[in-house]
Amino acid sequence: MEIEKKVYSVSQAARELGLSADWLREGERRGSLPTAQRDRNGHRIYSEQDLERLRRRHRLERDG
Repeated sequence: MEIEKKVYSVSQAARELGLSADWLREGERRGSLPTAQRDRNGHRIYSEQDLERLRRRHRLERDG
């Protein structure tokens, strides 16, 4: 039995994180964020684990 894992698009991830999708895209372009996984159409997708890592990263940037 396969367990289906929740995945988020860049806009869904941004909404969950309270950030902008541009922040996620730009961070990836600059290399300050890890490269997101892509679906078969080339769209960024994020797992729950990815969101947690991004939350921690954003807190570090915000809080110094």
